[in-house]
Amino acid sequence: METSLEVLGSTARALRVTVPQQQFVEQVENRLRQLSRTLRIKGFRPGKVPVQVVRQRHLPQVYGEVVEKLANDSLREALAAEKVQPVVDPRVTVEEYGEDRPMKYQARFDVYPELAESKIAGVELTDPEVAVEDAEVEEGMERLRRQDVDWKVTERTAAAGDQVAFLYTTCGMDETLAAIAEDSPDLALILEPGAMLEELHEHLRGMGAGDEKSVQVAFAERADGHPLSGQTRQFRIRVREVREAVLPDWEDAAWLAKCGGAGATHETIRDSVRAHLDYRRVEMRREYLAEQITQGLAAAKEPALPVPESLREWCLSVRLKEMGVPPEQEELGEDHPARRVALMDAQRITVFQALRALSRVEPTEEDHKQIEDAYAGQFKDSAAARRNARQNPDVRGHLQREASWDALIRWTLDRARVNKERMTLEQLGARTGR
Repeated sequence: METSLEVLGSTARALRVTVPQQQFVEQVENRLRQLSRTLRIKGFRPGKVPVQVVRQRHLPQVYGEVVEKLANDSLREALAAEKVQPVVDPRVTVEEYGEDRPMKYQARFDVYPELAESKIAGVELTDPEVAVEDAEVEEGMERLRRQDVDWKVTERTAAAGDQVAFLYTTCGMDETLAAIAEDSPDLALILEPGAMLEELHEHLRGMGAGDEKSVQVAFAERADGHPLSGQTRQFRIRVREVREAVLPDWEDAAWLAKCGGAGATHETIRDSVRAHLDYRRVEMRREYLAEQITQGLAAAKEPALPVPESLREWCLSVRLKEMGVPPEQEELGEDHPARRVALMDAQRITVFQALRALSRVEPTEEDHKQIEDAYAGQFKDSAAARRNARQNPDVRGHLQREASWDALIRWTLDRARVNKERMTLEQLGARTGR
């Protein structure tokens, strides 16, 4: 077998492979003999079909099977001989074949770009110094209580934090608002800040059961295509009932057991919440640093690491499949969210692989242990979580990737220009979009 590798660009490669004529002929003859023993052809006993008859009737099929098999088998050998590793499966084009000449084909593919250590020295990173504060733990414990809130009807008027059930009718500003019918839509809202219907919440505050009024509500502009985004509408609302939140008691042993397992106490729940927040802190720090490294090395403008086009398209196909987009709708503009996310995915994978090849850093046993400890600490049954981490391939793979990123981030931090910045967990979450 003969091979030659051609460099087409920073990541693009073309590998030409020539398979000897004799090898093609032998494969064809072997396949014809196999078919002669398995084909059923009228006029011949099973297993006794002459090879020449099979050749006359099925030679195009045999050629196709042999070409595919030889291309698959020889490509692996050719890639190993040239010491290249494609990012995704190569695109193979067969140029010629036959029993009277060698089989020739070309495989085009991308490889991950090489990275010079000097490029890392020019990257500027902000390493967040974040500790989980007691106030954040207390807030997390209150969120835990609110997950099991019970709603009790009250006679007073609605206030912040209450749930209000009401009937309503609505129309545009140039329409006539109809009266509320008893079969009008029924809606229940918890009066809290930051909601889509926050202005409507303001009108509901101070209303009691049986109160009715007409109001105008201006909805904020939203980027997600919500039908009410940027509109102003008329509402007529009638409150059916006001309900106040009744939270579980920290002295309730049954509720504590539900949250933290048998024997759980206020303190063990607190420890669990702190462990969960600490895992989020570790995850968000890794995500924040990885994104900075990615942008520094694979930014769209003058990248230190060009992103292989085939990897980008593969990431896009994965995103489209996750979104349920049919193939006929896959022609998307560059500004489509799926394309933007796919590019970010491809950039991060490129940087990860390039850092790994340059640094030769692999996670240590201590890295894996720290990641597993943080993962298991989130759960009330940490022993079961550890078993899951070791036995479930998806969880195990996820934790291994996290440990690998941690090792590469640590190596990169030693070489990049790094600023330390003290911030809260909430501020770090805002920077990572979580």
